[in-house]
Amino acid sequence: MSAETAVQLKKILEAAIDDDLPNRVSKEVKGILEDIERGKIKERNIAVRLALIYGALKNYIEISSTSQLLKKFRDDPTTLTPEEVGALRRIYNEVTGVWKLYNGITDGERLPNTLRKDIKLEEDIDDMRKTLSFLADGYEISNGEYKLFVEGNYIIIQPQQVFQRTRGIDTEELKRLLEATFPGAVLLPKLRLPDEWQVLEGLSAEHLHKPVKIKVKVLGVGELRARPYRFKLHSREFVRQLLPEPLPDVNIDRLKLQYNPENRFVDTIKLKVIGTGDGARKSFTAVADGETARKMAREVEEGKEYILEGIPHIVESRSLYEATLGLYVTGFISVSKEKEKRQKKEEEITDDDMGFFEQFRKLTGEEKLDILLHDFAWRIEPATDMIKKTKIAMLILAVGATRVPNGAVRRSINILVAGADWKSREIANELDKIADVQVEETIESGGNAKGKVVLTKSGESGETNFDIVLTPTLDDVISTEEVVSDFFELVELDFTTFEDYRQEVSCTRPNGLVFDMQRLKKFVRYARNIRPSFPREKRQYLARKLAERLMEDGMDREVKENAADFVRAAVRLSTALARLLLEDEVTEMDIDTAVEFVVDSYIAQRSFARKRKEKLIEEFVKRLEGRGSISREKFELMWGETAKQLGFGFEVIEEFLAEAKRNDLVREKSKGRGRGKFVYFKDGFIEELRQYLISRVE
Repeated sequence: MSAETAVQLKKILEAAIDDDLPNRVSKEVKGILEDIERGKIKERNIAVRLALIYGALKNYIEISSTSQLLKKFRDDPTTLTPEEVGALRRIYNEVTGVWKLYNGITDGERLPNTLRKDIKLEEDIDDMRKTLSFLADGYEISNGEYKLFVEGNYIIIQPQQVFQRTRGIDTEELKRLLEATFPGAVLLPKLRLPDEWQVLEGLSAEHLHKPVKIKVKVLGVGELRARPYRFKLHSREFVRQLLPEPLPDVNIDRLKLQYNPENRFVDTIKLKVIGTGDGARKSFTAVADGETARKMAREVEEGKEYILEGIPHIVESRSLYEATLGLYVTGFISVSKEKEKRQKKEEEITDDDMGFFEQFRKLTGEEKLDILLHDFAWRIEPATDMIKKTKIAMLILAVGATRVPNGAVRRSINILVAGADWKSREIANELDKIADVQVEETIESGGNAKGKVVLTKSGESGETNFDIVLTPTLDDVISTEEVVSDFFELVELDFTTFEDYRQEVSCTRPNGLVFDMQRLKKFVRYARNIRPSFPREKRQYLARKLAERLMEDGMDREVKENAADFVRAAVRLSTALARLLLEDEVTEMDIDTAVEFVVDSYIAQRSFARKRKEKLIEEFVKRLEGRGSISREKFELMWGETAKQLGFGFEVIEEFLAEAKRNDLVREKSKGRGRGKFVYFKDGFIEELRQYLISRVE
């Protein structure tokens, strides 16, 4: 083979390598290129290798053209999944590379005359290439009013004119246009159209969908000509609302808003959704009128969220890796302003609300409390004391209660409900709906609590944290059997909607009063402004009840040490409950309920703290079990870590070791020069240590 022929062949094959080729074909092409580089350019050798390429091409086309995936595409492309569309696009790229390579090696003027044109193979390749080109290039037709083109596995309709008045889409005309163009076509021979076209009417024929809203967050703002706005999409579902048909799944990363001041005719804002899916880049472009664009340029601020309002329409795209959608932006509003506007309207207390509250005020304390316990978190029947206690705690919190004494647990805890479990989140979520709080569930480390609901109430001067700690079951506080069998069982009632619930209970209520969610939210705001008095005789009653309750539980020392804290906490809680029940002054029922909360909280936290210390002691003792001895230095180090958490001094363990030596349970001995002392345990030492440390826990 001459050098000139080798150069020609090398160019053809190098161009083919840059394309997508099937693996076997690519391997043969690379082999010939290597032969040429090494100087192996005998005509017979090259001819054989070209024949191998030819065979690989033919084998690939025979397999691909009869594949089930291609058959499915020919029969009904609208049934393809996103993954199948991606696979067909890869086949299209390979077929395109095969087509170029086939023509190159069969049409070369001076190439070895060993390959003959195979008409059937050529037709098969061409048919596959044209058929699959719909997945890349699309195919369009137009009648002057509408332009139709295929992209992916669906048909896109784009009007050619912008009408001055609202106009519906002539779906029958579109059907006729499609049927006249595609019948029996080689490219899409069996394309099926839906029985009813879901093309929605917009402001003009250009806008094929109903108005939508997209919530975005501004990531950055700069000079319009130099740097675009960057938006973070609040939820990918907002983008899904824009799509005329499902596209291959795409992971949305961000929205990019760009103002184009150079357009003299129509100022535009481009809203792009950048993401990845099947290795492709998807983008959706939004267009705003000039006035809206300039307003956004003036008012959009970094770090804030906005709602863009507009009407989507289809924008033609020719790129294999890009699908484009337009949004005619008609306006925008700051999310915070929209929220304030909506909340102000929703939370405005009307005359009807005031009439409802006045009727509620006239009921007895027991009747009012019963109504609130049922209507707040209405799906959870207050069938047990624990459910009632948790609901009361959260309602009191909603109207502004503060801390209660909490013993050994730090003062960030407000109300501790013994025996609760994770299902308390159900009630906490309801509180989130009626009060301006955020509910967060955490699990504290070290077994400190099984579940924790953190309620954060925003205020002008900052944020105040309110915690309701829901502890695990404590056998010495509340029986395990009671909690397991009764606590927070979500009762399956006969009604499934609130309206059913309202009809069911209203007939049994005084004056038929039932709180729905919106009214309960208004009620909480209204109740916060109630200022009940606390008569002197009621304060005396509170002090007496509190002292009696504390002494019943054998807490004489606690009464003396924390009397002022107990009284202040009970006063705050009883006042909050009176506020919740719209009372002019605190009642004995309010005081009784508050006293139970204060004392139960203290008992539970004290017991909980004791159990936590016992657990730490058990962990320390277990580290010693199975040992016959331990170095004195390591023993002191282990004890120091535990003592710090228990609040003990080092003298505690020294006292025990001295007593253990006297009882011949332990001995210390040096193991030699420079090795320090070792502590040797005898039978009974570990158990004595356990009992001794537990006895020191208060």
